[in-house]
Amino acid sequence: MNYVFRLRVCVMILVMVRFRMYSMDHSCWRQIRTPNGGMKEAQFLCLIVFASMTLYRKRFSNISTRMISFLSKSLSTHLLNVSDLKTEEGQWNYRGRPLEKSFLYDIVSNSIDSVDVDKFDYLLRDSHHAAIAIPFNQNSVMRLMDWMRPLDVIEQLPNGRALKYSRICFAVKVIDDVDSVGQSRYMLHEKLYSHHTVRAYEYMVLQALISADHYLHFEGDDRRRYQLSRTYENLGAFLKTDDSIIQMVENSSLDELKSASRILRDLSFRILPKLIGTVMMRNSNNCTQDKVKHRIYELADSNIVSEEDFIICIRSMHRGMGVEKHPMNEVFFYDHKAHAQQLEPYRIDQALLKHKSSLFGGSQSIMIYVSATTKAKSN
Repeated sequence: MNYVFRLRVCVMILVMVRFRMYSMDHSCWRQIRTPNGGMKEAQFLCLIVFASMTLYRKRFSNISTRMISFLSKSLSTHLLNVSDLKTEEGQWNYRGRPLEKSFLYDIVSNSIDSVDVDKFDYLLRDSHHAAIAIPFNQNSVMRLMDWMRPLDVIEQLPNGRALKYSRICFAVKVIDDVDSVGQSRYMLHEKLYSHHTVRAYEYMVLQALISADHYLHFEGDDRRRYQLSRTYENLGAFLKTDDSIIQMVENSSLDELKSASRILRDLSFRILPKLIGTVMMRNSNNCTQDKVKHRIYELADSNIVSEEDFIICIRSMHRGMGVEKHPMNEVFFYDHKAHAQQLEPYRIDQALLKHKSSLFGGSQSIMIYVSATTKAKSN
């Protein structure tokens, strides 16, 4: 295959796999996947091969290990430090593409500064369908595409070594457009993804799935049957856990699924847990749902509510790199008025960042609900 064709195939595989990952990561499914909430590395690679075989119709299914490595790292959602890019011996750590092509890892899932086309896609799509106005728009995309370019940057590593590699940098004139990516992500989490009603829906769907877990089994590609909560052990079974499960449970006439079906019917009639309060957190290191629930129950009237009636949700909203880290601190800019041979990448001045945006990456809060049955008892 020639280079252009391989590049197109690579992009299509990235789109297919990322779409599937997005459906897993942005719903209550993320809470029932694996014990630590993520996919195994082997499953992730299998998902890439699965997408490539679907795309190639088995004709070009034998994609190289190098391409799989590149796709895997391009889609990684783990936040990186610059020191992760090189081994202890000083060698380039990413085997999929050479050091001079390192900027390619900034495109789809940018783990260093969190500005990538994956965010461009879902910010525009979700804000449009939810009719939520955000700073980031199609004009922002066009401006960023017009004023981005790969440049060599030099980073000092903790061990004293210097790392020179290529990053996607932006003209300083589009600094507001770059900042709007993180701002818009925070706004959508506040008004949509982490809205208190959405979290209540997620909680009830999760309870329905937990209730139905023992009675839902899926056949894997090894011909074995896997319980819903164990489907992460086999990719073939895992890929069958889509939204159709909800409809299947809701319409089931099995006695074993009556409890789960009732929960889903309550959702249809909007019988939801009631939000009774939200508290902002300054330090969440020692804060857990159980501790909060126990403390609230100590202050409540035990004749009306039990500890199980309280539902605690710890909500974390940020600009893409966690609550403490601001993405703009990691983005490189260049002076677009300088000569092409004299372009020097640099990070934004902290005083300017403070003037334009909050220095904090996000916020955390505790949302306190009571169950619908508790509301009925109190009435």
